[in-house]
Amino acid sequence: MGLGKTFGAIALFCAISAAQSRAVGQTPLDAHADDDLGVIAAERWIGRALIVRGFPREDELKYDAAGQPREKMKATDWTLAGFDLVKVARRVDGDLTLDGFRVAIRYNPEQHIFERHRLKDESVRILLAAPSAPGVEPALAAIFSVGIDPALQRSMPSCWSHYFLPSEEWQADGLTGQNVTGLTAKPPVGLVYPVVEKKSEPGFTPEAMADRVHGLVQVRVVVDSKGIPLRIAIRQPLGYGLDAKTVEAVERYRFHPGTVGGLPAAIEVAVNQTFQ
Repeated sequence: MGLGKTFGAIALFCAISAAQSRAVGQTPLDAHADDDLGVIAAERWIGRALIVRGFPREDELKYDAAGQPREKMKATDWTLAGFDLVKVARRVDGDLTLDGFRVAIRYNPEQHIFERHRLKDESVRILLAAPSAPGVEPALAAIFSVGIDPALQRSMPSCWSHYFLPSEEWQADGLTGQNVTGLTAKPPVGLVYPVVEKKSEPGFTPEAMADRVHGLVQVRVVVDSKGIPLRIAIRQPLGYGLDAKTVEAVERYRFHPGTVGGLPAAIEVAVNQTFQ
């Protein structure tokens, strides 16, 4: 995905998120009677296209004053870790509460952008241990990505990081040092592509079921000389956690190996998964 796509996605995130926040009646900054600078600083994040770093699944999240998790959290796919902040308040113990809603990210293949979809009845509360007012901004920057920033991309599993950074080197594996026939290269003479012998079907995520999401996920995968799928990377996403479901299913595939010149070879292929 090029920079143009990424920045286009961020711009759309911000526009949609701002409109959604206005729709729930956010509290204006000048409505505070006590001029709490920490609350005011946090409220500046209302309307931004936020994604929670680490991609936690819980609906109540606790962070220290530096924006680091106070508890171990279960992770989900990043496309289910969006957050719309709608209200900030100061608790009696001094902590800040950030209330909002979980947001799913869906890819629009016609416009080549990611869109935000607030999930129904999926409220999320974030508790931030009381930082000083100047510390609120860096704490929130540690908790949230605004759009799809480079740090967020680097924290994603390899199937996603190679979507955003397709030229990135793969970690050492069974294919390291081997000649891989890729999708973008001119096919060599005598190439015979791998054939699926065992297929696994992915399930829907509950969020995708609730919003009746359907569409196509395409991944690229290198099938090694023994028919094992390796280096799976998303080529066309869908979102709502369905890309990760597809990758998990393709990992269970087994192939009759492809050949080049009659000899088993590592060959990259595309796998399409339709959700309907």
